[in-house]
Parts: sequence; C-alpha cells; structure tokens
Amino acid sequence: MLWVMTQDKRILVNVKELTVKGKTVEGIISRSFFVYWNRVLGEYDTHERALKVVE
Repeated sequence: MLWVMTQDKRILVNVKELTVKGKTVEGIISRSFFVYWNRVLGEYDTHERALKVVE
C-alpha cells in the first residue's frame, strides 16, 4: 500500500499500485478477479511526463 496525493493536492489516496495509461496516472485502490477500482490521480501533458512523476 502506498499513500499518494492527487495532482490537484486535494485528496490523499491509499493505493495498491500505480499505472500510467497514456498521459494519465491511475491508482488501483482494490482489485478482485474480474473487477478493479481505480482513481485518476493526475493527467499530464505527455506520456513521458506522467512516467517521470511516477518515478
């Protein structure tokens, strides 16, 4: 588990993992066999910038 603040600094989210989809950084909150709950944590100008933020 990892605590991550959203890009707008309004919400602190406890996530199990982070993913980068295009320009968007998402946090996986819960995952089961068929379904997972996620939240968009930030959206950046480029895919490379999103990767750098996660790094």
